[in-house]
Amino acid sequence: MKHIKKISIVLACLLILTFLNVAVFGDGSSAETSDAGTAMAKPEITSGNLVVVRSVDTGQILLNTSDNVKISPTVSAKLTAAMVIYDSVSSLDETVTVPAEAILAKNIGQKGDISAPMLGLSPNTTLTVRQLITATLVSAANDACFTLAHYVSGGDINSFVSKMNEKAESLGCTGTMYTTPVGLNDGEAYTTPLDVALIASAFYKYNTLLNISSQSSYVLGNTIHTKNYLLSDMLLSGYTLSGAKGMIAGQSRIDGGYCLITSAEKAGLGYVMVVMEAPGEIRNTDGTRSFAEGNAYQDIHKIFTWTTTAFGYLTLIKEREIIGELPVAVATGNTDHISFVALEEVDILMPVGAKAEDVTRETLLYYESLEAPVEKNMIVGRIDLYYEGEKIASVSLVTNTEIERSRILSLFGSLKGMLMSSTTRTVIRIIIIVLIAYFIFIVICQIYRIIRKADAAAKKRERRIEREREISRAKQPGLTTPDESIKPPNYIENKDKETNRSSARIKTENGKSKQHERTKKKK
Repeated sequence: MKHIKKISIVLACLLILTFLNVAVFGDGSSAETSDAGTAMAKPEITSGNLVVVRSVDTGQILLNTSDNVKISPTVSAKLTAAMVIYDSVSSLDETVTVPAEAILAKNIGQKGDISAPMLGLSPNTTLTVRQLITATLVSAANDACFTLAHYVSGGDINSFVSKMNEKAESLGCTGTMYTTPVGLNDGEAYTTPLDVALIASAFYKYNTLLNISSQSSYVLGNTIHTKNYLLSDMLLSGYTLSGAKGMIAGQSRIDGGYCLITSAEKAGLGYVMVVMEAPGEIRNTDGTRSFAEGNAYQDIHKIFTWTTTAFGYLTLIKEREIIGELPVAVATGNTDHISFVALEEVDILMPVGAKAEDVTRETLLYYESLEAPVEKNMIVGRIDLYYEGEKIASVSLVTNTEIERSRILSLFGSLKGMLMSSTTRTVIRIIIIVLIAYFIFIVICQIYRIIRKADAAAKKRERRIEREREISRAKQPGLTTPDESIKPPNYIENKDKETNRSSARIKTENGKSKQHERTKKKK
């Protein structure tokens, strides 16, 4: 009885644990859905500004209102310049002397122009790379950025700009061209908000630069406050945003073209947010600053929470997952098919609550069949993933194993290939045509011989019949001699011989008569 009670208690505990496991951890299908909850509605951008939100980790464009138009790079150029500078120096503590070129308006813009911020550096002043790059990123100072570009290029600004363009291209930018290190609006340089999002994603991975750009202020003689009002309200209040990480802010024109670039991180995932061609900063006569409605900061506030909470990771395809098979010819053994698999795992950001079943797969194969030998990981196609009609990911399909070639089947295949080649088929056609022509020629010749032989036989038969007729007529008494044209060939000759014999008899008889008469006279 005691044993029965113990067993009952154990079973009861197991049932309770099973219930708790289901209630707390679910049914084990967490890999097939994004984080539990209801998807947050995508924010509606009514400002008309060009807005792009991109995932740093997956590269997904989560929001885009830009139509990929080309615009002035403005302060986004300084992010690219900062990366080129960082890659070119061995230490941020290197000292740099400010060149005379760094204070020229053609290089840094007109003094007092809101679209051309500057520190007011003096030539021959010595500063560190760290100080100058901080001034470049925190206060968007053109003279500080130009000084660094001059320093790392040895005074060859054109080569520095070339490196900036090469850097942008290496990041995948296809609509960007820089003409100056600082992004002056000269009517020639251009970029796109999508390219800027790519550049910002690359900048996000430069931890040192991202941390510098996140500073709300720095000291360079005096305390200088950031121009990115998401990070500090010292110069303009009402726009700070907890959780925003660095980047840069500025504008391309006195009257507008404002650019605000920032980033955020949530649950280990990084995001960049770009707003361009927004209303410009207003400098009031009383020394205060303000923005019109529909400004870049309002858009960032609108999209920030949605960006960091509306998405969760969803595994759509596992690495080496078998997708299908392809026929294989000339393989060893009994192998006639090979499996193809996904080259890599597809983990993608999806709206919260989305399921793997909501994603449509479209497989595109580059081959209908393969011929051995086949190498492992040979690319045979790709699989595209669509969510709500939009392509969200693509992954290559590769062969799962290698297959060796069968020598015997290869030999037969070679023979078959040779026989089925266009050259062989042409030769065979020519031979067949020649044989057919020869056969027709032989048949025609044979028919011609038969016709000639038949014709000759017919003529010979006619001549024989005619002779027989003539002979028959000649034997009949009182039959008039037929015309010479129908007489037998020897008729005239025989007649002549008979005439000659008759003449000879007459002459002989006449001679004998005369001789007889002479004899009688003599007597």
